[in-house]
Amino acid sequence: MKKDYLLNIFFILISYFALAQNSRIEIEIMNCTFSAFADKGLQYENLIKKYEEALINESFMEDAKGSNYRNVLKNIARGVYDTLPSINLATEMGKLDGPEYDNFEECNELSTAFTNYNYDKIYKIHEILDKTVNSKTFNPKFIAVETILSFTDEDFELSYYKLRVFDLFERLISRQLAGKIREEFLSKFFTTGFNEPLNLSLNDKSEIMVKNRVLNLTDLKDFVWFYGINNESISKIVLQIDNQSQIQIMNQVKETIAWVIDELRKKLAVDIFNQSIEELTEEQKNEIFKIYPDLILE
Repeated sequence: MKKDYLLNIFFILISYFALAQNSRIEIEIMNCTFSAFADKGLQYENLIKKYEEALINESFMEDAKGSNYRNVLKNIARGVYDTLPSINLATEMGKLDGPEYDNFEECNELSTAFTNYNYDKIYKIHEILDKTVNSKTFNPKFIAVETILSFTDEDFELSYYKLRVFDLFERLISRQLAGKIREEFLSKFFTTGFNEPLNLSLNDKSEIMVKNRVLNLTDLKDFVWFYGINNESISKIVLQIDNQSQIQIMNQVKETIAWVIDELRKKLAVDIFNQSIEELTEEQKNEIFKIYPDLILE
């Protein structure tokens, strides 16, 4: 499809010129990239403005300041949105004229101008987007929090990041809306409330059982996350094992639950202390670990 092709080509070509320097190379990358288009990037600048106006008019954010891009991500982490923006980035880019690829050769000269640039942020935004493309089980809340922690208000003032974050907004909110439908389904299995222990077991067929329901590992991840995020006190997750021959599936279950508990701790650290869990004091970490303790084996 043309729209997907142009979107991917545009991002790939921009990424190609991310070289290095002490000032913001992202600005140079965008200037060079835009120069490859017949209108010198005017169509893309207008698209950024059009997308921002849609986000503002539809109450996703107050204005186009970088701080409000972060606020959108915070709202995604909180699960605030129940609809997508009316404008779709891939669709709009598909309507635009493609670049003149020969002009990209001039951008190769950037390699001699930037030699000591820290590429962490440039690599990070692509790593985050890759997670939304290559993983079928990515969690929008985790990705939103990771993006908040990785970028500043000033970063989101740059066109380089704005275009990518538009794409990220759509991917995260789309997944989140699908997740809400799934959560409605999951909530039917917690009729006794969330403050009781979540008891898991392995039956004689080595199947994972929760609330008399057989789960695969992906479903288990959803159940544990849903339980932990809705629990108003201390989460207590108990895995009952009757047969030691189930060691392989038991280890898979333990690893899955441990991963979810770790992600819940990371999210809570940001929610309570506005810091990553690695930045917390031992006392603060203990508070987090009390709310999300390790898995209990019985």
